[in-house]
Amino acid sequence: MESVQQTKNIIIANQDLKFAEQMKKKLEHRGLKVIEIIVVLEHLLPTIEEKIAQGTQIYGLIISSSIAKNNVLGKRLELLSDSILTIRERQSDMRFLFLSDESEGHPLLAELVSFGIYNIFTRNASTNVNIDEFVTLMEYAKTFADVKHLREVNPDLQWRNRTASTDGARSINVAIETTSKSVVIEKEKIVERERIVEKPVVQIVEKVREIKVLPKLIAIGSAYSGAGSTFVTLALSRILHHIGISNAVVEHPTGDPVLYSLLFGEKKCPHEYKFLSEQVQQNGVIVNRRVEWNEGNTSWYPIHPEGLKRTNEWSSDDTLKMLYHVKEPIVLLDVSHKWSDPTVRETCLSADEIFCIVDPLLPIRFFRQETKKNTDVIFEIRNMGKPANIIANRDVKVTNRNEWLRSLPLPPISVIQEFPYSAVIDSIWNNKLIADDDDIRGDLIYALYGVINRIVPKDYPISQLKKQRRGGLIGKLFGG
Repeated sequence: MESVQQTKNIIIANQDLKFAEQMKKKLEHRGLKVIEIIVVLEHLLPTIEEKIAQGTQIYGLIISSSIAKNNVLGKRLELLSDSILTIRERQSDMRFLFLSDESEGHPLLAELVSFGIYNIFTRNASTNVNIDEFVTLMEYAKTFADVKHLREVNPDLQWRNRTASTDGARSINVAIETTSKSVVIEKEKIVERERIVEKPVVQIVEKVREIKVLPKLIAIGSAYSGAGSTFVTLALSRILHHIGISNAVVEHPTGDPVLYSLLFGEKKCPHEYKFLSEQVQQNGVIVNRRVEWNEGNTSWYPIHPEGLKRTNEWSSDDTLKMLYHVKEPIVLLDVSHKWSDPTVRETCLSADEIFCIVDPLLPIRFFRQETKKNTDVIFEIRNMGKPANIIANRDVKVTNRNEWLRSLPLPPISVIQEFPYSAVIDSIWNNKLIADDDDIRGDLIYALYGVINRIVPKDYPISQLKKQRRGGLIGKLFGG
């Protein structure tokens, strides 16, 4: 029981401090550990961000709509909804339990369901709940079927300056005050630089501590052709390069050859470079010393631009042999949309993380036979206990945006906005990846933070590198 208390940290957000204290005692009696009680809504996001930055894992949040009450401004339920969306985007693994003073039919409840929050108790619920049920629901949440009726909104209720709509929830920019130390990451070392200013002299003191990056195989693929698995794979690889973690991008041999051209292989591929998949197929092992294709902390392993010969002869053992010769700790395996290929499926059973990419064209592509097969494979792998998640790509602010997000089979762990076509063209003409553009990489770090957090070591200080929302594209899309 003691180990459970150490790992399952709970935050209670409730304006009634006495009630929260009573709940705390009962929860801790059941083995959970309440690390914070929050009574002011404005303190919610900064407190969670600070805890995460300190390395404290938060298992669950029990929050009451009473936290939105303010004697001067009244009840700020829209701000509450925006705050919860922000937490949901940044900490996708956190469990939620929401106690609502609002009756069924309120737009707030519809928005919570759209966020994938199903543990909702309303004022007009027919049964009372107890702490035992709270603890159980933290582990085994309600299903969508239990709360889908909460999407039915009372049209007479005013919401977001227009009559009853579930559109409009926005993420919130959170600025956390940090110390005067900046953190620079170089490969697998963290260098903390403390500046001591005594005019006109600046003294730099460096402290170095090692952080071990454990090997991980990350499988990334699309639910259907064109959803963006290669774009997401390249984005993650360049973010890892940026924060100093050695990584490899491996194009699965059963997919279509696209990586070579995206990397401007005709100009950038090293002389006498030998394609790893071809060597494995021809020799079974690597017989000659390989010429590596590196770019900073990233190593590239594309398939031949003309495709792999005798693709039908490629086996799961060949994949394992190929991956064995990749020495970087983080391996990003782009499986394209070939989830149902037996060699891909078997490899995914050995992966540490699995990410499936979808885009707003999901409604017209979901009922394709290939898409259904791919989705079945993802859920089969997930039901076997493998961590499989969905990434929503090319998010655009259109009328049916929320309907698209609600239609996904799982709440997305990350949502990536659509980038301007002009930015893509600029990158191509400059012979560089779009993720290497400083401004765009910042947006990608923000969007993919939930994914990055699952890949890098727990003690890696990525919270200090996370981009804060600003104006421009991200502000226009999310109202920041």
